[in-house]
Amino acid sequence: MKIKGNRPVKIRTLGLLALICAVVLIALRFVQVIFFVDPETGFFSKSSPLNIVFYVVVALAFVAFVALSFVSEKVDGLNPVGYRSKLSIFALFVFLSFGFDAVGSLLSLGGGDPAQTTYKILLFAGVLRAVFAVFSLIYFVFVFLDESKGGTKSNEKKILALAPACWAAVRLIALFTTKISYVRVSDLLLQIMYLALFALFFVNFAQIRCGVYSEGNAWKVYAYGTPGALIALAVMIVRLALVFSGKWTIYKGDYPFILADAMVALYILTFLYTGKSYVRYARARLSDEDGASDEADVSTDDGAASGEENDLNED
Repeated sequence: MKIKGNRPVKIRTLGLLALICAVVLIALRFVQVIFFVDPETGFFSKSSPLNIVFYVVVALAFVAFVALSFVSEKVDGLNPVGYRSKLSIFALFVFLSFGFDAVGSLLSLGGGDPAQTTYKILLFAGVLRAVFAVFSLIYFVFVFLDESKGGTKSNEKKILALAPACWAAVRLIALFTTKISYVRVSDLLLQIMYLALFALFFVNFAQIRCGVYSEGNAWKVYAYGTPGALIALAVMIVRLALVFSGKWTIYKGDYPFILADAMVALYILTFLYTGKSYVRYARARLSDEDGASDEADVSTDDGAASGEENDLNED
């Protein structure tokens, strides 16, 4: 029995589900942090069913998007790449945020206690984070130009396309060296979750854009990208809200607001759910490729026929 791609789950349905999950997760996380966390220690000041509900919604959202993306014939048959002027705006934001992230990573080098065993690891990870942020910035320059003018330059940058995945992976490795405390363990785990999903998304994103083993991989960008973006937005929007709420001391230092994470999350959702333009592009590209292939076959046949006539004339 075929499971993959055997259900007509529409992209619009996935987008609506993503919107509902985003509202629910952001609201739950905001209430959880503002009303149930002690600003002095970061511990939950009192128990609440909402704390459990939040993590249940996160788990259910991940399972739902992986399952629905896998079985959807609508997703399985798409190649979501092409000219979209609205998406170019978010590509520009991602480009700028990677610049801020690179500068911030370099400025933070040397912080911490050199006597700690993880000091050199974190220092090396900080340098790599800055390097991959710069490469990601360069790659998104091409993405921005392609999506604003309809070009294909970014599709040719196969090595550079992996830079965002490496950026997320390096940060993920650095988080595993973080000394876990019960004060902020929930934020640490959520950040590990969405960075892992970012890395998986960008690997498949690179394959699809560059056409490298991309057939049948469209479902993966939806399965990994959507829950990763939703978790990142729930974490980052709440952190940003804390700046204006007087409770920023909960996150000050170890877990700041990270602009790049928020912009990447917005770009992913825009990339996946910005209407049917990518459907038209994919179909048009397939039609062009089929037409070019037919023309090549005809010209080859004509060349072969003329060659045979020349041979007969020579004889």
